[in-house]
Formats: sequence, structure tokens, C-alpha cells
Amino acid sequence: MNVFGSAGIGDGSGYHRIEFLSFQNGLVLDEIYHNTNNWRHKDYRVGTDFFLGKKHTIGFLYSGGNGKTDRMAYNRIAIANGQTATSIDSILVADTDVNDSRNQNAFNLNYRFDNNKGRTLNIDADYGAYRNKSARYQPTQYFDAQEEVVLRVHQQL
Repeated sequence: MNVFGSAGIGDGSGYHRIEFLSFQNGLVLDEIYHNTNNWRHKDYRVGTDFFLGKKHTIGFLYSGGNGKTDRMAYNRIAIANGQTATSIDSILVADTDVNDSRNQNAFNLNYRFDNNKGRTLNIDADYGAYRNKSARYQPTQYFDAQEEVVLRVHQQL
């Protein structure tokens, strides 16, 4: 008989800042994008092999894991007419808050026959169950050039 297992934990964060200057359809878009990520995950695995004789082995393996990620982003785009690129026409501001979760479970039952003459037969049966969820809140504000709110849109996706 052989019994084995492993476990792991991960925890981290990241930050991005990107600046774009785009020219599209007669418009100049001056964009700033900030993004932060925080994540934590756990993964585990346990299994066993039963040696039924010199030629026959039956094994079982379970692996699973779960994780959470929280992401926050800020996006600001100043929009100007391509003919007067220094004169801002409007400003779009979008804040995004995203919560992701992941759960997984996988099972394996296996059989191995080895005739000890260079030939083997392996049979595996696998079953997996996965659940991923994501909740996003993204309010978007459209401003005029003086940054007074013109229109506010809230989206729950």
C-alpha cells in the first residue's frame, strides 16, 4: 500500500498602472487605468495505491481547491475632438469592484495491470465538480469638461 498527499496555500497581490493615448474615429482619448488584485487560494491532494499482487494495482486520488480574488480598478478617459486635441469635451470615469471565487473537487479511480513483459493496461475513471462565481459592480460616471456629473450609470453584472 502507498499513501500520499500534498497541500498548498497561495496569497498575493498585484498593482498595474497603465496610461494610453489613443486616436480613434476623430477623437483623442487620454486614458489612465489603475488595477489592484488580492488573491488567496488553497489546493490539496490525497491518494492511495493498493498493490493487489505483482501485476495488479488499484488507486484512488482526490484533489481539490478553493480560492478568492478581489479586484478593484479605476479608469478615467478624457475625450477630445481630434481637431482640438487640447480642449477636453467630456470625461468618462469607471470604478470596478470584482469578487471572484473558485471551488473544485476531482476524483480518480484507477486500475493498472502490468504483465512484467513490457505490456501494461491502465484504466481510469474521473469525476470533477467545479464552481466559479464572479460578482462585479461597475458604476460609470460621465462628466462634462468641468467634471460636473452629466449622467450616472450603475451596472450589476
